[in-house]
Amino acid sequence: MSTRGISTDKTPDWRDQAACRVEDADVMFPDPSDKRGTRIAQAICLACPVRQQCLEHAMAVEGGCRRESRYGVFGGLDGDQRYRLYCRLRPSHVARLTRVAA
Repeated sequence: MSTRGISTDKTPDWRDQAACRVEDADVMFPDPSDKRGTRIAQAICLACPVRQQCLEHAMAVEGGCRRESRYGVFGGLDGDQRYRLYCRLRPSHVARLTRVAA
């Protein structure tokens, strides 16, 4: 029997604890012009126990992406907010975030 594609790692993934895991994906990926939808998604993030891990993951994955290439709410921040944070942190801190997400 092949185990290819089956994880045997017993370490819990931080995503398993995410507050948004029970939400429809559309809730966490509102249209960028939908300010109310963005506030709803951000409110879900406020009580999330893995908010920091989520934000670090998004920052590492998005890397040097342009502002308009960043979608959804991660770690309580929308795409514009993550872009501004990236611009403030780069390059020193972003390198550490990339290692964390790997």
